[in-house]
Amino acid sequence: MGMQTQFENAVEEVSQRAFDKVVDRARIDWLSPVDTFDDLATTYPDASEGQTVMVRDTGKIYRMTDGVWREIQDIDPTAINEVDERLTENISEVAAGMAAWIDENGTMRPPKYQRKLFEPFVGWGDTELFPSAATAPQGLAQVTVDGQTKIFMLSRVAGSGWSVDERSRIVEFNLSEDGEEVQPVAYSQPLKLGHQGLSALVENGRVYLFSGANTGGGVNSQKGYSKIEWRGSETSDSDVVTYRLFGDAGSGHLLQDHYRSTPCVSSDGQLVILSTQGTWEGNVRYCVIYNRMEIENADIPAEVMPINVFKTPTPTGDNTHIVQDVASDGKYLFLLRGGVHPLGANVIQIFEVTGYEVGSFNADLSLGDYSEAELLGGASDLGIPVQHEPEGIDVKDGQLLVLSTDVWRTNCPIVSYEGKNYAMIAGQDLQGGSQPNASTDWIVTKKSATQGEWSSSTTYNPGEYSKRGKVVHSLGHRLDVQAMTTKGISSAVQPRQSTASVHIPGSAVDVSIPYGDALQLAQYSELGQFFRYMLTINRMNSFRFYDFRDGADNNNYSAINIIRQNGRVYTELRAKESHLEGGGINLYGSDDSAGVAGNTLIYSHNPENNESHNVRLQATGAWRPGNDGTQNLGTANYRWNNIYGSSDTINTSDRRLKQDIKPIPNEVLDAWANVEFVQYRFKDAVLEKGADARIHVGLVAQNIYEVFESHGLNAFDYGLIGYDEWPAQEEVQDESGNVVQESREAGSIWSVRFDECQFLELALQRREMERLKAQLGSLEK
Repeated sequence: MGMQTQFENAVEEVSQRAFDKVVDRARIDWLSPVDTFDDLATTYPDASEGQTVMVRDTGKIYRMTDGVWREIQDIDPTAINEVDERLTENISEVAAGMAAWIDENGTMRPPKYQRKLFEPFVGWGDTELFPSAATAPQGLAQVTVDGQTKIFMLSRVAGSGWSVDERSRIVEFNLSEDGEEVQPVAYSQPLKLGHQGLSALVENGRVYLFSGANTGGGVNSQKGYSKIEWRGSETSDSDVVTYRLFGDAGSGHLLQDHYRSTPCVSSDGQLVILSTQGTWEGNVRYCVIYNRMEIENADIPAEVMPINVFKTPTPTGDNTHIVQDVASDGKYLFLLRGGVHPLGANVIQIFEVTGYEVGSFNADLSLGDYSEAELLGGASDLGIPVQHEPEGIDVKDGQLLVLSTDVWRTNCPIVSYEGKNYAMIAGQDLQGGSQPNASTDWIVTKKSATQGEWSSSTTYNPGEYSKRGKVVHSLGHRLDVQAMTTKGISSAVQPRQSTASVHIPGSAVDVSIPYGDALQLAQYSELGQFFRYMLTINRMNSFRFYDFRDGADNNNYSAINIIRQNGRVYTELRAKESHLEGGGINLYGSDDSAGVAGNTLIYSHNPENNESHNVRLQATGAWRPGNDGTQNLGTANYRWNNIYGSSDTINTSDRRLKQDIKPIPNEVLDAWANVEFVQYRFKDAVLEKGADARIHVGLVAQNIYEVFESHGLNAFDYGLIGYDEWPAQEEVQDESGNVVQESREAGSIWSVRFDECQFLELALQRREMERLKAQLGSLEK
């Protein structure tokens, strides 16, 4: 069973088990806690199926099932009661803050403005606070402690991304809103965490951070999340608890093919949300949502069923399949997407936790802090922008906080290509690769070229860093700040997206249909209410192409058939359905199991006698007819001109194929003796070359016929000559006006088989020599 099939089965099983079994039988549809079991009936007299409540005095959790409150879990209530008080306050704050995002119809509205809050400083070059501090961060989280908003940033400091050797530090800052550089409060020891994702909560007066789980490398990387108790600079691996939610690939776990999870915990503390990648398709992401309490109180977290699994559509834009970070307020979740290119799209997708996509929007982020002249015109002393990558996201008071990079280089190579100039932004030597206007290694610029025209054979060297910054922006609807520090969220600096009605982002499978179904692409007339086929895929291997113009026969098609079954490896091209209805070509793979491996066959079909013929180019390079001794090279009225060869022709002369073998009669030789050899010039050559037309020597067919007739013989009986006639034919053009058959008048032509004539001449000469020898012998006697 393939990975795709396994996943489809897994999704189906999750959908059925998690919604039919878990949701309908054990759904955690939380209501506010009550103090005692007796309070259940009075507080919730009309409770519906699936609603779930915790009783504070015992810590027991009850769910309404079949009209009865049934116990489903027993946990320590102390911490839960404290958390519940905090969550109740937090939910109210979130609801008030998110009101700006929801219109009177309950529709989510994307933010209108962005504002630069501060630049978290970790240094670069000689100013790095710790080794590899300058590398791109991998997540952002915020939480308020004693009235002070704390910002946390995840920074990879060792190992490669998504590997078992990866190590990261978490850096703490106090939130500032003056747009200036801010020094860190503290940073952790290197921690064994997953590659990306960061969120934060306060529980029992302690700060907890949540990040990816370092569960292995390759297809077993980041299969859960980690919970870190924050102790400032003392924070170490001993403060990290890992919750593994997916089994290893091949383990049989329901979600074994999910990996590279980017996790977050919702700001209300209830949900764990993981944006995952599937091993079967690299450019598509899924969201897997759990109840956090269930996971953190389970003996085996991987046995906890998710409460929802859904696919997140990839937005339009290059590299927007990449999810950089996730945030959630418990009702909505926000996916931050985008790549490293400074002019690439930064997209924020908004979903309900049910999986419904509310919408998406683009945000300039650090790009918006510069003018077009600075970004593209070289007006900035920083040089060329080389990385403005979205890296982290969180929700705060009805706004989004977003972290991005702000990286520049000077002395970048600048080349010309197709009338525009491009600056190299790759961080390593570059040779070859894609052309600059289609490569993430280059950025368009208005600065003058420094290295002439781009060449794929030239090695280009990167410039020097002039800035390696990080920036935190707030995104919202009403930012209570001065107009000079507030900017529109998208200033059109990012590239224009595809204007196609349907643009399919890159993924392992761009379009799928139910197994066994045919695919039809058709043109539809609303006025006429009819379809016309354009392309169909039938029989799971046949591509059929149609003429869908007015007046065309739209049921008649040409076909390309792909055969890769039972050892056969070949492709058929057909004018109609089969080679018995018209021309065609067969292309055989070199590993085809039949005796035509590596061959190319060209078919024709004669409608007059319903016969099909072919010629073929064999794998050896030989060009031959499809059947032995039945096909001609040329016709009487369509002759080849010159035939070039390195040796003579080879003709069959096998006794087993001949009959009536006899000596040549003297009367035939006598007639041949009267045939005259002549010299001549061809009339068409004289018309073309005039006096320069060459003289040829040979025979005239009519002369042979007349001489033999004078001897009472028919030259045609001896295969010496030929005579052919053809009817008149009209000119035939294709629809582009190209002549595929020229017009010709009716005509006829005489021909000579020179090899037969030469043998007859040799036989005559031999007879004459023998007679001469006999005469000389009689004279000597």
